[in-house]
Amino acid sequence: MDALLELSRRTLAGVQSRGQSWLELCMG
Repeated sequence: MDALLELSRRTLAGVQSRGQSWLELCMG
């Protein structure tokens, strides 16, 4: 589970730095 949590944090950091475009794609 720790790996998944870390991956989520990295993904969030990437989204914040690049914008919400990836987040919008993920949420549809």
